[in-house]
Amino acid sequence: MTPTISDLRRALGSPAAHFRRLGKAVCEGGIVRTTCFAEARIRLEGRSFTLFMPLTGDAMTRVERFAPLRRHLVSPAVPQMEIMCDEMAYEDRLARHAACDILIEALPQGRPLADAMASIANGKDSTDLTAAVDALERELRRADVSHNNLREENILIDDDGALYPVRWIYATAGAGGDTRALDAIRTKIAALGYAAADETSFAPYGTAVAGTYGVGMLSEGLAPVETEQGWGFVDDKGRMVIEARFMWANGFREGRAEVQTLTGMGLIDKRGHYVIEPVFDIVDYDPATGNSQVRRGGEWALFDYSGRQIAPFAETKPAL
Repeated sequence: MTPTISDLRRALGSPAAHFRRLGKAVCEGGIVRTTCFAEARIRLEGRSFTLFMPLTGDAMTRVERFAPLRRHLVSPAVPQMEIMCDEMAYEDRLARHAACDILIEALPQGRPLADAMASIANGKDSTDLTAAVDALERELRRADVSHNNLREENILIDDDGALYPVRWIYATAGAGGDTRALDAIRTKIAALGYAAADETSFAPYGTAVAGTYGVGMLSEGLAPVETEQGWGFVDDKGRMVIEARFMWANGFREGRAEVQTLTGMGLIDKRGHYVIEPVFDIVDYDPATGNSQVRRGGEWALFDYSGRQIAPFAETKPAL
């Protein structure tokens, strides 16, 4: 049995009662959910960290391979990381005492790369930012590591223009895994450099929309938003496009977004229609292939972009 977001919320509310080493941690924001982790920003002994709590039994597998490597890696691009075994105490659904591992990752100083991209006003700004992406790629190759989840929201930029990836939960040894992602960022930066200087754009990162708790990153014209009714999606004007009826929603990638409901996880299109019905434990969509790895109980299956099952349920997680 794995802990829930409610368990993490209770622990962050009274850290001394739930954490072994993080008893003095101060939560600095809300809890964000991804497919396999719940995360929160904390402050401890004057430093900021991102805390990751696994939501599935195998969520820590990749991290456990990479974290020991990080101890021997000297690179400004890769933050300090530590897995704290049995760090967080909680009660399972049967009210039995349990404990789970927690990962903490040091948080570099800087603002989101998306903010810097939104402020591009001329070709020089675009060139400088592209050069920073080039420098990051060289450093990742020098360190011989791959982040494997490089998007604007997972990169910070400091006052000197240097880029620092965050959320290293899918990192692996060996360079080259970020080539396509970095090329996509460079392409987007170049396109912004050609945009008209007086063009207004929606900057949803951290932007408040009336009647909501907050808005996530704008992607493909839509941004996930949390309201009292649940999660939905707004457009670049802050207008609700997909009604708030989900317990959680990820951003859109290649026309698809993972969502969580009371009955399980599913996948929706940009009209809000279910491509994969929300009846599964995990739906992990891969925009590169258009396929989704779907877990039901202890078994996995593979679904295609249209939501058709293309591999039977089995104990082994299918390749994308």
